[in-house]
Parts: sequence; structure tokens; C-alpha cells
Amino acid sequence: MKLYGEPKKKTAVCIAAGGMALVLLFCVQIRRDKERIREADVSDLTEEATLVFVIDEVTPGEYIRVEGYAYVAGESIHTVDQRVLLYDAQENRYYEIPTQLKAREELNQTDEDKKNYSGGGFLAKVKTAALKKDCSEYEICVAYRSDGHRMLAHSNRMLDGREAGEL
Repeated sequence: MKLYGEPKKKTAVCIAAGGMALVLLFCVQIRRDKERIREADVSDLTEEATLVFVIDEVTPGEYIRVEGYAYVAGESIHTVDQRVLLYDAQENRYYEIPTQLKAREELNQTDEDKKNYSGGGFLAKVKTAALKKDCSEYEICVAYRSDGHRMLAHSNRMLDGREAGEL
């Protein structure tokens, strides 16, 4: 007895398996892209203004986590675009690492001028194995392009957590 439904089921299963494989490859590519370190162009970051820039914590491990915040004192944050950069002084190059914005409501608690700084928080993560050099060779910086500003700020803190110049 011939079953006419069998070839249709096989075709449907093959199409579904192929579609799932494509979705899986797409997800893997997105994850790899999110973990990628890119050389950063900082030529537009020429503004000289006072940026409050603090690194709260640098946590080592398979992924190095950098937590902190940045904002311009006296100005509420309306649009946020800030990225954590790693500066290699030997090569005089900046590298952008994956950065997530993080709401920091406590930044408003210490301010007496009633400005909204809560959008100034960030969390950046970089896979240690993805670095070309030892983490002690990179200074943590921020590219601040929020609310029309164009600033580059150096933290004087290295990616291994120590202050620049400390041994």
C-alpha cells in the first residue's frame, strides 16, 4: 500500500530542520558580533568639557566586566550614546568593547541641582581571550556622544583594575 503523505512529511521535516539550522547560525553570528572588539575612531571626540566619569568596579575572569557611569555635570541626560573604550598607549589606538547602558537612579540622589543623570550608567564586558595584549596594557576610557556632546575621557585606570602607573 502506498502512502501519499510520506513525501510531504519528509519535505516538511527537511525544510523545518534547514530553517532551524539557519536561525541557529544567525544567533551564533549575532553573539560573535556582540563579543567582538572593534578599533574605534575617536577623531570626532574633540570637545573640552567637564565629564564626570567614574569606574565603580573592574571584575576579572573569563569575561572582564567594567561598571561605572559618565555624565556632564549640570545637564540632564536625554539621549544616551556612550561606549567603553580600551586605550593601548603603545600603539596609540582605541578599541571599543561591547557596552550596555545601565540605569543608575542613585546618581540623581546625590545631585542638588535636580538634573537627571540616571542614564549615565554602563556595563561593559570583554572576553579576556579576545584581547591581543595583557589586560594591564589597556586603559579604560569612555566615548561620550550623549545629547550632542563629543567627548573622550580617560579614567587613569587599567583593565586589570589598578591605577595607571601602579606596578
